[in-house]
Amino acid sequence: MVSLTVHLFGKPEWEFDKVNTKSLRAKAGEMKERLQQAADVMENLAKKMEPRSCWL
Repeated sequence: MVSLTVHLFGKPEWEFDKVNTKSLRAKAGEMKERLQQAADVMENLAKKMEPRSCWL
């Protein structure tokens, strides 16, 4: 069994210089990219484990 932790978001003071609508929208785009990358990682790991039982 493999356990994987992927941090998608850091502390707000690390993520934002200034919080406003523009920075929130920009962060939303970054979060989408991070979630896509996490899904890609999970998919690749699942492919490598196909002969075995794998939960997604």
